[in-house]
Amino acid sequence: GVEAAVAALKLAAKIGVRAVLNASPTAAEFPWGDVAIDTVIVNELECRDVCGLAPAELAALASAARTARLSELRIGHLVVTQGAEPTLHVFAENVAEVPVFPVQPRDTVGAGDTFAGALAAELAAGRAWAVALRYANVAAALSTLAVGAQTAMPRRAEVERALGGAASSSG
Repeated sequence: GVEAAVAALKLAAKIGVRAVLNASPTAAEFPWGDVAIDTVIVNELECRDVCGLAPAELAALASAARTARLSELRIGHLVVTQGAEPTLHVFAENVAEVPVFPVQPRDTVGAGDTFAGALAAELAAGRAWAVALRYANVAAALSTLAVGAQTAMPRRAEVERALGGAASSSG
């Protein structure tokens, strides 16, 4: 639960390891601001639980106000998934919108977990934020094309094929 997550986050901070917290579902008792977290992933509803603001409100803040809010929460990067709307990457310097990969979803169970795992893996591999977020968006979208959670998660080759197709069709 919350105690284990906080202990893991504190250990990660102590040894200098980047921590990615998928805060879904949000826990009312989570001690936001008590421990530094490099990256927090939430959906649009959970964004309000964590920040007290809807994604659009957070994105509209002046840079100094956004920086102060993230600093108060001790969050380096806030990633907000929004279903079929662009994913937001909120950090002190900027707010970036990353387009989703358009699909006709069959089952959205597990899409958030797919996104979080794909993003964490890409960041751990040293990918730039824009690349890692695009990859995670595609992986999550592909996971909605089949029924189930783990069984619907795409393999790396499937995601890379989709990314290649998206890149060639957008140019």
